[in-house]
Amino acid sequence: MRNFYFLTFLFLSFSIYLNAQEKTENYLPNAEFDTWDTGSLTGWTLENNGSNESSYAQETTNTHSNLSTNSVLYTATESNKGYFTTSNSITINEPGRYFFGFWIKATVANTTIKAGYKIGPPGSFTYSMATIQFNDTDWKYMIIFYDAVEGDIIIPRFSPTSASSFYIDDVSLSQGNPNSSAESSIHRGNGLYLDSPTNFVDYTYYFAHQVYNNGNYGALSLEDNIDNVHSGLHSLKYVTTSDASSTQRGVLVFKDNDSFGIRYLHPTTTTAREYQGSVWVKSPTATSVKFNLKVGTSNNFSDTAIPANQWTKIYSQVVDATSLAADSKIYPILQFAEPSTTYYVDDYYLNWASLGTLSTQTFDISSIKIYPNPADNILNIKSNIDLTEIQINNLLGQKIICKTDNFETINVSNLSKGMYIITMKTINGQSTSKRFLKK
Repeated sequence: MRNFYFLTFLFLSFSIYLNAQEKTENYLPNAEFDTWDTGSLTGWTLENNGSNESSYAQETTNTHSNLSTNSVLYTATESNKGYFTTSNSITINEPGRYFFGFWIKATVANTTIKAGYKIGPPGSFTYSMATIQFNDTDWKYMIIFYDAVEGDIIIPRFSPTSASSFYIDDVSLSQGNPNSSAESSIHRGNGLYLDSPTNFVDYTYYFAHQVYNNGNYGALSLEDNIDNVHSGLHSLKYVTTSDASSTQRGVLVFKDNDSFGIRYLHPTTTTAREYQGSVWVKSPTATSVKFNLKVGTSNNFSDTAIPANQWTKIYSQVVDATSLAADSKIYPILQFAEPSTTYYVDDYYLNWASLGTLSTQTFDISSIKIYPNPADNILNIKSNIDLTEIQINNLLGQKIICKTDNFETINVSNLSKGMYIITMKTINGQSTSKRFLKK
């Protein structure tokens, strides 16, 4: 990592330029706060902190979920001093709505913080900040959007309003669709004062059940059992009726809520590109899901089988948008034909790239997750690919555990404290290895 004070010096002079043609999932560096160097957080800094009015520290206990290993404890002693911000600015070359999302938790109730954007160029900055009030000390998910024009230089930031402390976790800056992870959130734009919990919007602002052939063949609700959540604290739960069928489908759709910018708008100025959606789905029984990526007025269906009790990442068709009209809406529609079946849905993502880039999209082996890490008794495995073998070796290469079934959990309680390597082999011959620490 570069020297911390050198990063501060570069803050106003170095920019990350967004590539409008190739989708980037997250434009913020070190967004999960996992990379540290002797107390300094790579990619982040404190601005206007001449007398050390603010500080930050690595936190491993207070994280927003068991899938997160680090958060930041941000502490301020004075208002408007020591802003917690990215080290580098981001230059916009595609106009549109950008979403700054983050998990945050106050250490004490009845306190406030500002979050939003510093907008350049240097020497003529303006600010688009939302004041957020916390009446409790629970983790909350925030989305602050900004409608950027080409050439804008933006810097996401947190600004103290008083002496206070907050835990911050899993930040993002993205285009596409906001809050595709089904969390209740604050979702606001420029300079709005958010003064009570009633300003939180729930999943019904983003997602909806939809009729099919003039009939209702399912019901949508929010799931908070962490065993049925792919990431965060919630997923969507969709249950089909007993008379659901291929001609009477349950339907889940991204809402057409223009004030929140739910559905992505194809930009006015862009070269030829293609789109593809993905989403994670789980069901207690083996079943299938129809994924329609609606692009303008065209329907684009794919039909994917999913195994029982396993999170599976499914993909839509790749859609050529060469002739798509500007401001056409792009959004997912999921259809379920199996009667009396429960589906859990989480983490929708809209991807785009230049023509011919996405056509070879396959299951991503890097998406296999292990948690908690460090582990004490049980190590959990989440994979969207069928596994055939899991092996745990020590750092000398000696095999300690080998499993050929029941891959969701591994009992590591008998392992000695220390670092281990877990290797997971998939049904298509791929394998991936990760390190974990036994406490």
